[in-house]
Amino acid sequence: TDRTSIAFTLREAGRVTIAVFNALGERIATLFSGWKDAGVSRAQWDASACVAGTYIVRMTNGSNVAERCLTIVR
Repeated sequence: TDRTSIAFTLREAGRVTIAVFNALGERIATLFSGWKDAGVSRAQWDASACVAGTYIVRMTNGSNVAERCLTIVR
């Protein structure tokens, strides 16, 4: 499908930004930016406007950064 759900877990509450970048390193979407409580949360991505390829999802929480690759196959 064109939509995906990205689950993430925070050990403690804090400001979180989840963004999607293309292969050129350009930010193409911000899925969430704001305060989240500790625990498991989800961000939704509607990738219907994106072409096939590999994308990077980056979550920033204070000084912590986590990245994962997602591949769209059409």
